[in-house]
Amino acid sequence: MNERSTSTAAPLARLIEEFYRLPGIGPKSAQRLAYYLLRMPAADAHS
Repeated sequence: MNERSTSTAAPLARLIEEFYRLPGIGPKSAQRLAYYLLRMPAADAHS
């Protein structure tokens, strides 16, 4: 793993864990939500 992927892996894992804590959200849905946010344009993510 390179340095950048190591530095982003922990925050991404934490985001997935936080989504997973929501009622009705399983591990796959939590991953999908996290990756969806990563692919959004930054302007949309901040609004």
